[in-house]
Amino acid sequence: MFLRIKLILVGVVGSLSVLYAAYARGRASQRAIEAKKTLENYKETRERIDEAANTSRTADDARKWLHNRNK
Repeated sequence: MFLRIKLILVGVVGSLSVLYAAYARGRASQRAIEAKKTLENYKETRERIDEAANTSRTADDARKWLHNRNK
């Protein structure tokens, strides 16, 4: 009788540990995906910033553009 209860308990604990392992692996995978997306967004933003810094406008042209952009 005691052996039967022990085997059932071991089976339940084993099943729960398998479910937890799958859950933990899924969370880790999602964290890696989110980290990759964050880095890709940073890369795109950085490229746009670098591209904007290399304008060939003079200060007068930039002022005129700022003045006229809301018209």
